[in-house]
Amino acid sequence: MGPPTPDPDLSEARRRLLDQRSVKLRWFTGRLDAGRMVALTFDDGPDPRVTPRILDVLRRAGAPATFFVVGANVVRHPELVRRIVAEGHDLGNHTYHHYRLPTLSPREIEAEIKGANRAITGVVGVAPRWFRAPGCLYTREAENVIRRLNMVRVDTTDNSGDWRRPGVGGILRRVSEHLSPGDVLLFHDRVSQTAEALPYLLASLQRRGYRIVPLLELMKGVDHGSPVLADAWPFDEGVRIRRSLVGRPAPHRIASNQRPKLPRPGAGNSAPHPTSEADWLDAWLGWGPELDLPRKPATKPGPTAAQHRMGRPGGA
Repeated sequence: MGPPTPDPDLSEARRRLLDQRSVKLRWFTGRLDAGRMVALTFDDGPDPRVTPRILDVLRRAGAPATFFVVGANVVRHPELVRRIVAEGHDLGNHTYHHYRLPTLSPREIEAEIKGANRAITGVVGVAPRWFRAPGCLYTREAENVIRRLNMVRVDTTDNSGDWRRPGVGGILRRVSEHLSPGDVLLFHDRVSQTAEALPYLLASLQRRGYRIVPLLELMKGVDHGSPVLADAWPFDEGVRIRRSLVGRPAPHRIASNQRPKLPRPGAGNSAPHPTSEADWLDAWLGWGPELDLPRKPATKPGPTAAQHRMGRPGGA
């Protein structure tokens, strides 16, 4: 038996995580003015069966990515987290247990985010600021906690739908049909079909003239989180678009400078006109009282409940 493999030098990885602190955004979903650049993101890992395969493909292609890791999986597989960052990739926080935030109280949401950051810090030495909720499901309470903890909410503009396991062709078709410059692409490194599809996807991006960049590079030059929402599948992401406000957008994405004209008070309309950033977000995402996400049930499911299992279908 040979000598043990030494731990990789993580100083550069820690520098990248510290660079996340320079970002002034509170919310990032992609850019419309980014040129032919996209960012790859992977949720739910690390997974000992799939994550190494994905890392092998990324290394051969020289493509950077961001892995939104689950704290419990970080504790189980710290060697995979070290490999992720040692090979030049970034980390993001995907909660500790992968519970859906709308089922949790603000205190529990805070515990989930802090728990994942502690797990990541225990392996890498620095906590990330990027955060993505399981299923991309948010409530006003969750937003308040995210901001209080100085995290940057990172959503997606092109969800591969790989968690449905549609086959390699299905993953490639869905990404290709909705691909736009400045996209944040979402995959899951617990889905073996994703590892099979990734080489073909990277080759396709190269042929179409796209450059794969880190999230931080995609964010450069952006001084606010422009709401850029996928129109093709608004409910898959937990994003609830109020159609009466959005209308029928022609492009698959909508930029902040294309916000819908909202009804003003008066003329028989009692709805207040949004005056703050929070009001705009409420109106834009349909987070009004009548469309708010479901609250935590009266009896909280235990951590082994079926809806909270990592292997359940659906979600990011």
